[in-house]
Amino acid sequence: MARSDEAAAFFHAVYSAVQEIPHGRVTTYGHIAMLVGTPQRPRQVGICLKHLPSNTDERFNHENVPWQRVINAKGMISPSPGLNPKVLVHRPRLSKLKAYK
Repeated sequence: MARSDEAAAFFHAVYSAVQEIPHGRVTTYGHIAMLVGTPQRPRQVGICLKHLPSNTDERFNHENVPWQRVINAKGMISPSPGLNPKVLVHRPRLSKLKAYK
């Protein structure tokens, strides 16, 4: 099912904002929502990242959008059914990373 123009623009805004998170930094879904002008929609940011294409031919994909730098309000990477087990190894290191604001 194709996304509406409004939904596609929101997805692109989220992916672009996530691409701006510097290496070694993390931020929250709420902060990304605020950056894209919808502070009341942090869950939708999570939905966008959940649906991030794995196909590297797409403009935004798992290779060029550092989704793992976005954490929940508890300071953890939110689990998803397709979460790569290698990411779980990095969870303890998140406490050492600086927040991106």
